[in-house]
Amino acid sequence: MKKILLSILLILSAFCSQASHIVGGDIYYDYLGNNTYRFYISIYRDCNSTGAQFDSPLNLAVYNNGGLVQNVSIPFPGDANVPVVFNNPCVTPPNNICTENAIYVTDITLPPAVGGYTISYQRCCRGPNITNVVNPGDTGFTLTCNVPGVNTNAWVNSSPRFTNYPPQLLCNNEDLIFDHSATDPDGDQLVYSLVTPNAGSSGFAPQPNPSPPPPYAPINWVAGHSAAVPLGPGSTININSTTGLLTASPNLIGLYVVGIRVEEIRNGVVINATTRDFLFRVFNCNLQLESILPTQEQLPTFINYCQGLTVDFENNSYGGTNYEWDFGVPGITTDVSTAFEPSYTYPAPGAYQVMLVVNPGWPCTDTAYMDVIVNNQITVSYTSNDSLCILGNSFDFVAASTAPAGSNYTWDFGTNANSPSTSGNVVNGVNFTASGFMPVTVTVENNSCVADYTDSVYIFPEPTASIILPAEVECGGLTIDFGNGSTNSTTYDWDFGVPGTGTDVSTDFEPTYTFPSAGTRGDVISRELPINFK
Repeated sequence: MKKILLSILLILSAFCSQASHIVGGDIYYDYLGNNTYRFYISIYRDCNSTGAQFDSPLNLAVYNNGGLVQNVSIPFPGDANVPVVFNNPCVTPPNNICTENAIYVTDITLPPAVGGYTISYQRCCRGPNITNVVNPGDTGFTLTCNVPGVNTNAWVNSSPRFTNYPPQLLCNNEDLIFDHSATDPDGDQLVYSLVTPNAGSSGFAPQPNPSPPPPYAPINWVAGHSAAVPLGPGSTININSTTGLLTASPNLIGLYVVGIRVEEIRNGVVINATTRDFLFRVFNCNLQLESILPTQEQLPTFINYCQGLTVDFENNSYGGTNYEWDFGVPGITTDVSTAFEPSYTYPAPGAYQVMLVVNPGWPCTDTAYMDVIVNNQITVSYTSNDSLCILGNSFDFVAASTAPAGSNYTWDFGTNANSPSTSGNVVNGVNFTASGFMPVTVTVENNSCVADYTDSVYIFPEPTASIILPAEVECGGLTIDFGNGSTNSTTYDWDFGVPGTGTDVSTDFEPTYTFPSAGTRGDVISRELPINFK
């Protein structure tokens, strides 16, 4: 029993291996008149595969409402190699890509029928190395289209056909933009979408004759893949439903099945739909050269957009030996450099687009761009009184700046000011309700250029004057050592009250004075102010 089972498995394995060759295909038709349609079945095959060759003949089944109407055998028409379209000279593509295309053609007469006709071709198998299909080596595919029924008022119809075949090779780090549109001989409306392709026969019956009737089962996606994400997690792919423009951003390597459906709509009714089933081979490009520029904000010397007209450029490219810079000044041709990391002084403020070409004129070259904004450097400061007493203080501030006329000035005086913030280059009558150092900031702004300046003014607290006399001043003689109990002052003026003289004064903190004679000197005056004490 074990020997019999082993023999069956070996036979099945060998048979599946021989059948694994399908890359993709699609089907379309033209109405020739007199109820006759010419069908085109386009099949793509991996010519490096050890699997089966193109069908000879190909069996095309015609169904009406689930019943087999015809089973047409189409002779093998011959094949042609499909050119590998890959235009990046800086990447060495795989050298084992080989695809053959055979287009089978047959004319079939189909009388008008209610429900129309389903035309189908089914085959096994896909290649075993496909990344996004479960058990791809034993999964076939089905090509099918519809001839509208007589009840749809669209019996006379030619189906849409795709104009271009997608590129077979994609880089895992480059975007694809491809025109996947179709044309329709009748001018019907066409709508495009990403779909799950049909599966087909298996290795048990790789070439069914006839192909079975609809409905047809879809392929089973590997987890993380779907019709909308056939290239796997982290990738993107979209097709414009109106124009057929296909865009993709792959990031994984592998061999991926993709399905694109085009629906044919007439008078608001879908009269036919056909799916192109094809493969994308995504490989690691290993770029040999790339031109890379940072953003302006990423430059090591960048502070802001107003640090002057000179820019020190950084070059993050690799693989190059020659460099060609164009700094983007309109109307001149001297704004160029061949240095690896040049500096350039722009003639005027403005926005410029910089271009860097690596290895210009070589077979392998690359270009990068960056946007640069430059402005003259601006500064700002202000003038005002350095300090005032808290009693009745009033400051006037005048800003001075290199910014152009019409620039905006804003002030921040802090919470102790009667007006914490205001605008204008001149501000008058600012007073403070607390003593000490008061920080004041002025900011000037012109377009994207901003500069600020912070300094402080000092508010002296209200002073108090106090004279301290010796305990036995009445009997201590004519010389008295005066004490000073004043607060909040730094300078002092004393007047000792001797009538008829102006020399009984002192500026010492605690003076000593000898009176000319005994007597009462009740008019000794002690006054203190923020600057003068009398």
